[in-house]
Amino acid sequence: MESKKPKVLILTQWYIPAFKAGGPITSVYNLVEALKSDIDFWLICGNRDHGSIEDLDVQSDVWLEESGMHVYYSSNSSLARKQIKVELTKGNWSKVYLNSLFSPTWTIYPLLLSRKNDLRCLLAPRGILGAGALQIKSFKKNLFLRLAKTFNVFSRLEWHATDDSERDEIELHFGKGAAIHVIPNLPSKVPVELEHIEGRDRKSILFLSRISRKKNLLFILQRMAEIEEPYELTVIGPSEDKAYELECREFAASAGLIVHWKGAMHPADLQNELPKYSLMVLPTLHENYGHVILQAWGHGLPVLLSENTPWRNLKEQHLGWDISLDAKQLWQEAFKEHFKMPEKELVEWRIKCHSLVREKNQDRKDVLAYQTLLSGGNES
Repeated sequence: MESKKPKVLILTQWYIPAFKAGGPITSVYNLVEALKSDIDFWLICGNRDHGSIEDLDVQSDVWLEESGMHVYYSSNSSLARKQIKVELTKGNWSKVYLNSLFSPTWTIYPLLLSRKNDLRCLLAPRGILGAGALQIKSFKKNLFLRLAKTFNVFSRLEWHATDDSERDEIELHFGKGAAIHVIPNLPSKVPVELEHIEGRDRKSILFLSRISRKKNLLFILQRMAEIEEPYELTVIGPSEDKAYELECREFAASAGLIVHWKGAMHPADLQNELPKYSLMVLPTLHENYGHVILQAWGHGLPVLLSENTPWRNLKEQHLGWDISLDAKQLWQEAFKEHFKMPEKELVEWRIKCHSLVREKNQDRKDVLAYQTLLSGGNES
């Protein structure tokens, strides 16, 4: 018997058990988990992780029913486009939800097909329109945007922004008349009880993200080289840019820094890893949300961030620090403040971080907004 729930087709290049693409996978997974009892989700994705040449341990090129949804892992782009065409031709979708901007297979092709079949598309740029993100490979990205606007590729669709700054980015590139719905990403679930509240080694700090110029790891290494506190940095995340990783490693070695390079780590293993640290650092050039920030808070880690995230005024909230990348002296002062903070006060910060994410996990407002939007409504 066919489900009477609204049907939503999600198109995204990577999905679980892939994890190296980071935030976009987490965003879609959390959305599906929160709404799969109310919405009939069908998802088409690739069968390899980001940057991997090995197939995922899944059955490919068939529809699989898993955990209350349907997933199709495509073994190559040609088969992905073929299946996308099959599904879009059916035309029985409440929404077609796209999760990239520059992809010919996962965005441009389905957009053109959707027009033929008069389907409603919702596109989440996933932070790619931020100034910091666009400056990476800027010539190709800006050329693509100019051509896309010239040929009206992104007309007649709706946009999903996760905060007001991303809405502004969409309007900057596609005009004030763009149909934009602003709903934050849904956070990952965190432990009910916070482990290791006291006695964490405050010299152990964490960088949890892909190693790429956008995430700006070298900046933190340079700031560590300027301070006296004996910090040890652990880097967890896949290498997206081998040349940049080498640059970071060579600087760390030349500066005599203690850096532990752990590579990519499966999300399930992070649950036991995160409580080992006292602070997470992320001097990113751009984040439209930053799931790793919420993960850190959920395990009681204050964060030291650049100004390029939606999370601001952190010190006043006892959640960490958000500092301009131009204010290098303030980064040094934040390191010193964290290192010398009385243990009782730092414990209060850890509890505050964990409580914030627990409250977000229990808040249903954004879940209901997504339900309205994906069911065919116009929540904004």
